[in-house]
Amino acid sequence: MDKVRHVGEAIAVIVASSRYEAQDAAELVHVEFESLAAIVDAELALKPGAELINEQFQTNLIGQFAVGKGDAAAALADAPFKLHRRFYTHRYAGMPMECRGVIGAYDPRTDSVTIWSPTQVVHWVHREAAAILRLPESRVRSLVSSQRTRCRTRRTEAPAAGGNIRDGAHDGPGCERPRPGTGRSQTPQHSPP
Repeated sequence: MDKVRHVGEAIAVIVASSRYEAQDAAELVHVEFESLAAIVDAELALKPGAELINEQFQTNLIGQFAVGKGDAAAALADAPFKLHRRFYTHRYAGMPMECRGVIGAYDPRTDSVTIWSPTQVVHWVHREAAAILRLPESRVRSLVSSQRTRCRTRRTEAPAAGGNIRDGAHDGPGCERPRPGTGRSQTPQHSPP
């Protein structure tokens, strides 16, 4: 990794046989940082020539969509009163009531993965997991796991990985994806809280 883009972004991955070995290995990681200019104004970040947060996308615009109904231009033209103001809001972020936990287990007999995720959009998580792991969707099984709502499959209770009242289906800071090509563990892997 040559650039950290946000506070809390993962900068190293430790693979070990036990928690203790992982902790010992983590203590050996040494990282040197060089300060970069912070990009804190969304409008300035969208101007041509602005410093890019992630160069591979060649833009700082993450998405754009328009929603409309009826003839807005005519409604504004016919409005008896018009108010021209610029409104500001602060940054909002989903604040989960629990950890962002996901549990995954690889089955070497079928070369498939079962994922327990506390989400309300299990089909979206299923497609994303298959794409990230570079597996056909038929070899990825996605189940909803919640501390409030348990799911039973083949007489096996799904492990609790947290509730689902949050923004847990969306990637963002603190949501680290498994990287394909790093080998597959045969024991359930818990994502960090």
